[in-house]
Amino acid sequence: MLLRRAAPVKSWLAIWKNLATTLGFRVSEEEFEPFWRQINEHIENFGFKIARVEDQGVGPISNRSQQLENSESSAIDVRTPGKMWMALVNTRSDEMSKLGTELSMIEISLFKKLVDRIILAPNYRFCISTHDAIRLSSKLDPPMRKSDSQYLLAVLVKKGWLSLSPTGFYTLSVRCQLELSSYLTENFNDEDQPPSCVYCKDIVMRGYKCEGSGCSMALHVICENKQARRGGTCTSCKTLFICEKHYNW
Repeated sequence: MLLRRAAPVKSWLAIWKNLATTLGFRVSEEEFEPFWRQINEHIENFGFKIARVEDQGVGPISNRSQQLENSESSAIDVRTPGKMWMALVNTRSDEMSKLGTELSMIEISLFKKLVDRIILAPNYRFCISTHDAIRLSSKLDPPMRKSDSQYLLAVLVKKGWLSLSPTGFYTLSVRCQLELSSYLTENFNDEDQPPSCVYCKDIVMRGYKCEGSGCSMALHVICENKQARRGGTCTSCKTLFICEKHYNW
């Protein structure tokens, strides 16, 4: 995990099974979660934890009553669950400062502005268009050239810090959500942070928003069926989740 950082849960599961077979143990898939949670109990005191998050894709958190405007695409599609990812996360160090080994100070400044704009995007979109992302470079001191900002965006996608949709929208990647989770918690107040999933308690950046008045909870697509088995209601306000088709971009 120290070498691979973030990877799909299925990849870690396969590695775990292969190691168990090599050591002469027989294990089942159901034993994997208790196994890594037990590891967490031993490493959390040292400032590490194994974290898990869904690859949520690009798009808004929608509810049935919202009518989101989208100039890039008017297609309506059913939300589809993404893959679950895991990574070993350092909970004590400033992961954003570690970018200094990969990026210059002005590049880190632009990346921080990108993260801010994505988190603070209206209507729970949690994404930024390519055009708006490049325009942010002019707000730096000193400003960054357009060609340099385009190159940086490509580097951030290649290194796995940002994800780019086919329609040209940037969002926080799985790696970014996992490794910068403490940064997101410490630098945004409760009102600005992405809502929590009523089922797994992780942040939701793509899925279904609770329609309860004033309720800040949401639901991952991948958690929909699990929550339905609990009755399908929000654990915070008891409103029924209505998971229908939503605008996709």
